[in-house]
Amino acid sequence: MIGPQHYGFLKRLSPREMEVAYELGVLCMSTKLTAFHLGMGYRTAETHRTVIYRKLGIHNVAELARMMALAESHA
Repeated sequence: MIGPQHYGFLKRLSPREMEVAYELGVLCMSTKLTAFHLGMGYRTAETHRTVIYRKLGIHNVAELARMMALAESHA
């Protein structure tokens, strides 16, 4: 469950990880499309996604989308 304790976790992401998180969680882009849009390789985007999930304690893009939406509403 994503709650208020997760809002500060977004601050743990690097600027590039935030870009990837935004593309995946807010714009609902696939990893492949995110990689293309941000000018990086597919494996690099996958690695960013894995690191983002680990840092935020989440397991899928649905949780990422919810966390991004909650963080935006509490900003």
